[in-house]
Amino acid sequence: TYVQFISASGIYVVMLEVIVRKFLRFIPILIIFVLGFGFSFHMLLQNQNVYHHTFDALIRTVLMLTGEFNYEEHLYRFENENGRYYYQIIFLLYILFCLLITILIMNLLIANAVGEIPPLIERAN
Repeated sequence: TYVQFISASGIYVVMLEVIVRKFLRFIPILIIFVLGFGFSFHMLLQNQNVYHHTFDALIRTVLMLTGEFNYEEHLYRFENENGRYYYQIIFLLYILFCLLITILIMNLLIANAVGEIPPLIERAN
């Protein structure tokens, strides 16, 4: 925290600290969404190796937060015929995940962080 008192980089350290605090307050909401979608993917896609175990499904859902979807590999490949019965539900859940998490939640997180920066710059000047 001593770096924040240096005039050249202090404001950036304070901005980073404020953004990290905002993100930490937002993590419980993000965890709820990740658990909900992760368990849903696990229940519907148990026939695939990636989603066979609950922990693997949750890790795969967290990786999907970064934008690594690989939907062709996971939605169109079935290792047995049971997955074809739930295809419409899986596809709807996947679209819902893309809309809710990657567009709404991530943009909300960015807007929340960016909204804090102008008051900090005003206060620093």
